[in-house]
Amino acid sequence: MNNAKRGQSLLVIVLLISVVFTLVATASYRFTAETQTSKLQEESVRTLAAADSGIERGLQIAANQTSPAEVRNYQQAFSGSNVTLAGINQIASTITITKDSIKEFTTPTINKDEQYLFYLFDYPNGTSYFRNDFKIYYASSGESCNATRPPALELTLIYGAGNGTGKVLRQIVDPCRDFTISPKVATSDTDTVRTGATCSPAACSVAGQSFNQWLLFQPSNLMDSADNPKTLIVRVLFAPTNLGFQTSVAADRFSAQGQRIEAKAVSNSGVSKVVRLFRSNPQLPADFFVTTF
Repeated sequence: MNNAKRGQSLLVIVLLISVVFTLVATASYRFTAETQTSKLQEESVRTLAAADSGIERGLQIAANQTSPAEVRNYQQAFSGSNVTLAGINQIASTITITKDSIKEFTTPTINKDEQYLFYLFDYPNGTSYFRNDFKIYYASSGESCNATRPPALELTLIYGAGNGTGKVLRQIVDPCRDFTISPKVATSDTDTVRTGATCSPAACSVAGQSFNQWLLFQPSNLMDSADNPKTLIVRVLFAPTNLGFQTSVAADRFSAQGQRIEAKAVSNSGVSKVVRLFRSNPQLPADFFVTTF
């Protein structure tokens, strides 16, 4: 009888010890996991902050670039860019600045009576001018002339003739007009009115963004062959919209509209974060050309 009681007591003791070990192991695992998670979060925050610092340094570098080679392609490790941060691998972390020609481009939202300056030459010192036809997209799919008033565009083409004389041509593009006045070749300021065209199918896509209206802009009909188009100012009327620019010929490329800055930060433990920024070419405010009251 006593042996049976001793056997039961031993079994209970073994079960209790097993339970205690299980609880200790579980608590230890959770503590270890939480510690690792906290360290990973700390590393992620530190690395993201380092990538932001890399972007700030990249903006400084881009502002001081002068030669075409520097402007177009720059890559440097943190160790060579005066970005020194604790816990960050200075060699594996890099700052990259690129400026490549493009086939299509979309803008942020341009508010009513604001404008976007689209460059038709290689800013700032390039001599490559885009003279071919291209498409401009605007308006969203929910806008129509019978309901929500879609935006209209005021297009101002600034260019220099072969002899260096500057010229300005202007067009108004309104999707709600029921007539078209064809553009004319001219040597002085010319204002023309054109209708827009509704996209078919219902929305056109430029760089993953959908639009409802588009027009074919034809510098060749507005200028002589020796003229040098420099900038196209697109002013938005009546309603805000994004703008999309797309070449008409697959082989054509616009000049870059800015620089892309990428900062990749890598911590000593291997955590990496990448921050990207687009630095636009200089823009002019709308009230530089139009007085508002």
